[in-house]
Amino acid sequence: MLLEMGRGESGGPQAAGAPAPTFVIVSADAPVKPGEGKLDLSGMELRVDPRAEWRQMFHEIWQIERSFFYDAHYHGVDTVAEEAKYKPYLDEVGSRSDLNYLFQEMLGDFSIGHLRGSGGTIPHPNRVRGGLLGADYEIVNGRYRINGSIRASTGIRRRMRRWRSRERKSQKEFSFLPSMVRT
Repeated sequence: MLLEMGRGESGGPQAAGAPAPTFVIVSADAPVKPGEGKLDLSGMELRVDPRAEWRQMFHEIWQIERSFFYDAHYHGVDTVAEEAKYKPYLDEVGSRSDLNYLFQEMLGDFSIGHLRGSGGTIPHPNRVRGGLLGADYEIVNGRYRINGSIRASTGIRRRMRRWRSRERKSQKEFSFLPSMVRT
């Protein structure tokens, strides 16, 4: 029997930085002894062809719906025709997100709110949050004079509060556009 050891109580995905799980092969009719049957997978390589996997998943979805859908008439959907209708879109799928979108479109034809496709290994890029850019300015002779700028950073709100308190003390014309100030 093949067992995966080391997932912890939840059985869910590993947390970042957590040790990899250990796989062991042990007898099914005896208690597992520590260190027994451990597999060394350190040299294992795996070749993955996402497009082949996506084609298989596409066909399996239709097979599962034809086998297990609760309505023998599939809410009036001709599953064979629908599979043929959506199959050409597989050639244009470039990511798991695209595949999920295709699943959602084709399963939507069944008109059931809880039937949809999602999940999979979807990369989440590191995003740089947009900042607020402001300027310290004054109006001189009916024209704006820029005295300095506020660079977008994590401390922008702190700086803005500090500059606004300075504004109240000096009573000079100083302002940010209201849409730029979030409190």
